[in-house]
Amino acid sequence: MRKLAAVILLGMSSAAMAGELEDANRFLAAKAYDKAFPLYAKLAEAGNVEAQFRLGEMYWYGDGTAIDIPTATKWMQKASERGHPGAAGAIDILTQ
Repeated sequence: MRKLAAVILLGMSSAAMAGELEDANRFLAAKAYDKAFPLYAKLAEAGNVEAQFRLGEMYWYGDGTAIDIPTATKWMQKASERGHPGAAGAIDILTQ
């Protein structure tokens, strides 16, 4: 019974995270950085690879936060380690 409850909670959590990522992506596209940034930060801390990449971009370009290359590089590294296709190229540029 505990396994079933854990699986149900995990599924609900994943669905909620997917909805938050969609919201963050919409906010980013609308340049509502003040709304996108905290969502990406929350999701990135939870291990979402796309959010890690997007948060790295926001630190890189100063969208919704101050430009912070070391922090951008940190998030790109995390995304790269989890297989994000654009993160490795971004790291190459950030570390030049």
